[in-house]
Amino acid sequence: MNTRQTWWLVGIALVLAAAIFYGERRRDAQLRAQTNALVADLQRDRVTAIEISQPGQLSIKLRKQGALWELAAPLHYPAQTFAADYWLQMLEKANWVLKLTEAEMKAQGTTLAEFGLQPAQAMVTLQQGAQSIVVRLGHRLAVGRQFYVQVGDQPDVFITDGLLLERLPRTVTAWRDPAVLTFASIAVSNRLTFDRLEIRPASNGYTLQPDPANGRWRIMRPTAARGDASKINQLIGRLAQWQVSEFVTDDAATNLAEFGLQAPEQELVIGRGTNDLLVVQFGRSPTNRLDLVYARLLRHTNIVLTARTNTDILRLPFSLWRDRLLVALDTNRVQEIIGQANVTNFTYRVRHQTNGTWQVVEPEALPVDAELAALFFDQLNSIEVDFEKDVVTDFAPYGLAEPARQFAFLSLTNGGLTNLYPTLSFGTNLVGQTFARRSDESAVYSVRPGTFGTLPLAHWQWRDRAIWSFDTNDVRRVRITQHGQLREVLRGPEGKWTLAPGSTGALDLSFDEAVFRLSRLSVDRWVGRGDALREYFGFSNQLHQVAFEVFRQGVLQTNIIEFGGLSAEGRPFAMVRLDEGRPWYGWFPLSLYYEFVKRNFTLPERP
Repeated sequence: MNTRQTWWLVGIALVLAAAIFYGERRRDAQLRAQTNALVADLQRDRVTAIEISQPGQLSIKLRKQGALWELAAPLHYPAQTFAADYWLQMLEKANWVLKLTEAEMKAQGTTLAEFGLQPAQAMVTLQQGAQSIVVRLGHRLAVGRQFYVQVGDQPDVFITDGLLLERLPRTVTAWRDPAVLTFASIAVSNRLTFDRLEIRPASNGYTLQPDPANGRWRIMRPTAARGDASKINQLIGRLAQWQVSEFVTDDAATNLAEFGLQAPEQELVIGRGTNDLLVVQFGRSPTNRLDLVYARLLRHTNIVLTARTNTDILRLPFSLWRDRLLVALDTNRVQEIIGQANVTNFTYRVRHQTNGTWQVVEPEALPVDAELAALFFDQLNSIEVDFEKDVVTDFAPYGLAEPARQFAFLSLTNGGLTNLYPTLSFGTNLVGQTFARRSDESAVYSVRPGTFGTLPLAHWQWRDRAIWSFDTNDVRRVRITQHGQLREVLRGPEGKWTLAPGSTGALDLSFDEAVFRLSRLSVDRWVGRGDALREYFGFSNQLHQVAFEVFRQGVLQTNIIEFGGLSAEGRPFAMVRLDEGRPWYGWFPLSLYYEFVKRNFTLPERP
C-alpha cells in the first residue's frame, strides 16, 4: 500500500470517528431533552379540551372547534384562541430544571402542601385524544421566577420556568375573546364567507354586498351604487379591531331599557345570504362614561361596553363608501375601443394588435401613438366623480343625450368581442358644467371642468405624434423661409455650419444643437388636418417654413415643417404633410419652439 492510499484510509477513519462522536453527542442531547421534558407525551395539536380548576372557584372549561377555542363553562363564549395555543406550546416545550423525588421529600420532611400542591393552586386537565393529562400548579419559589409543578399521577415535584404560570389566564374574563365582532367564529374552512354588511335602522342605514358576478362591493341600500373596495375593506378591518372595554352582564333576562337597548339606536349586522351571523346593537352611554356605549352581542345575548368612536363610524354617510372612480379598466383585457362624438357624427375603432401596439382601423388605417394610448387609459382610470343624481331618465339637460365624447370597450371573451366594460359618455350643459355616465347605471356624475376636453375627439387624434427621425450627420442643408426671405445654412464635411452664398445674418452658437433637437421631432397633440384649416390655425401666405435636406443611403430627402399662429394657451401651431401630402396640424413643443426655433430658425422682418 503506498503513502497516498494510507492517508486516504486514515482520512476516512477520521471522518467516521467524527460522525460517530457527534452523532452520539446529538443523541445524548435528545435523550436529555426528552428526560427533562415536563410533559413528555404532550402533543399540543391533538389537545381538544382544557379544564382549569382552582380552589373556591367554578371550573373553567374550554373546547376546540376546528381551529378555534371557545369557553364551554361556566358560560359559552368565544375564547382567546391565541392564548390557548400559546400556553399549550409553552407547556409542550417546557423542561424541568430540578426534580424532587418522593424519597427526597420524605427524607427532608417536606409535604406537597408546602409546595402549594395539596391542594394545588390550579389544576389543568388536558384532553388529548382518549388520554387525559393533568398538570398541577403550585407555589412560586421564594427566589427567582421558577415554581413547583406536578404532572399526572407522578409523586415527583418539578421546578420549572415561572413564565408558564404567568401566561395561564386564571379567570373567565381573561379567557374571553375581547373582540366585539368575532369574525373568526363565522368562518368556513378558515375563510370569511359573509356577503352582507348592514347598518340599521333603514332610516339612516345602508347595506353593503359583494356582487355575485365579480365579487366587487356594491351599495344596495339606500340606493344602488358601486362600492369603494379599498374603503370598505378598511372599514371591515376596523370592525375586526373593535374591542370590548368591559363585560357588563350575561343575563339574557336583563332589563334592556336600562342600557338603551330596548330600542337600539343602531345595529351592525354581518350576514350570509338572508342569515344574520353577527348582530351588535348599540344603546346609550353610562352617565359617568360618555366615551363608552352599551352594546349587545346577540350571538351571545351579553351586554358589554365599547368605545363610542366605534358607533361614530357607523354614523358616517353611506356615500363615503361609494366608489368615486368613474371606471376601472384592465387595459390587458381591452381589445378594441369604439369612439364617437356628436360634433364629428361618426364612429371610429382603435384596435389592439398582436404585436402589442394599437392601430386605428376605421374609418382609415393609422398608427396609434403608444404613449397616447397609455395616457388615455390612465386618464379614464383616474377620473374621480361627484354624485350629481342617482336616478336619471332624461339625460338631455346634462348634455348626455348626444354626448360630446363616448367610448365603448370590447374584450375577447369565449373567442368573440363583447362589451365587458360599460360605455362611458361625457357631456356638458349651458352653464358650463361637465358630466359623465356609465351605460350600466342610471346615475349622472359631475366631473372636473375640461376632463373630457383632453380625451380624443376624432380618430386622427390617436395618430402617432412622431413626425420624423434622422441623423444630424446626414443633414446637408437647412432652408429657412419667412417674410418672403430665404436663408440657407450648409453643413461642411467636418460638420461645420456656414451660411450659403447670398444668405445674410448670423448663426447662433446653438445652431448645431437646434438641428439635433429637431432631428427627432414629435408634436404634443394633433389638433386638425386638411387644407381648409390653414387660416384657422394662423397659416397665412407669408410662410414660415424650415426644410432639412437629408442625404441618407444615397437618397436626398427633404423634411419640411411650417409654423403658424398661437393657440389660446400660447402654444405654437405647426404643420407637416403626411399621408401623401395632406396637411396635419399640431401643437409644437413649447420649450423647443422658444429655446431653439425662435433663436435659430426665424428671420427678421424686412425694414
